[in-house]
This record gives sequence, structure tokens and C-alpha cells, in this order.
Amino acid sequence: MLGDKVKLLRKKMKITQQKLAETIGVSQSTIGMIEGNKQGASNDTLVKLAVTLNTTVDYLLSDDIEEQDIDAENVDFDDDDIRRIERARKKMDPKNKEKMMNILRSAFDEYFDD
Repeated sequence: MLGDKVKLLRKKMKITQQKLAETIGVSQSTIGMIEGNKQGASNDTLVKLAVTLNTTVDYLLSDDIEEQDIDAENVDFDDDDIRRIERARKKMDPKNKEKMMNILRSAFDEYFDD
């Protein structure tokens, strides 16, 4: 269910209900109600949850309960640029994702450890 997935992903990313609520612009009690499967989420809230939790609306609404592999290391939830980049990345096909990473690596090689 939606609430179970939100809670799972939020905990995996090590953020509180309050921080998630602030990030997406809802109250902490709304997050609590969603996670408790006592309340659904509007389309706008679903999109914001998906972006913030590094997943897709499809996953949040699907019957698939298998955990998604997310990399929460060094995620800055207060950085609008990161959220914009992530939203763009999720829309890209694999070829364009690789192209974006190549551009970033060539421009900022000293910041990439991999």
C-alpha cells in the first residue's frame, strides 16, 4: 500500500516525517495519516513524494511491494537544484542519463570519486 511504501522509503533515506512533510509542503500529520494508510494523497502530493523519495508515482501506486534500491547517501533535501536535476533525470532515457553524467564528470571531474 502507498503508506507502507512511503514509510519504507522515508526510513531508508533516514528522514523524519516532519522533514518529509516540510520538504513537500504538507503537515506532519498528513504524512502520518498517509503512512498509516488512513489517508490517500493528492496527485500533486504523490508527485512530490515520488521526487523526494527518489522513486516514481507508478511504484508508489503499484501493488509491487518489492523494495526499490535507492541511494540516500549525501542527499540534501533542502537543495532545490538537486530536486530539479533529479526530476529531469527521471524523465530521461538511459542514453540521455549517461550523456548528462558525462557532461557533469567532464565539467566537474574533481568532485567525482567514482
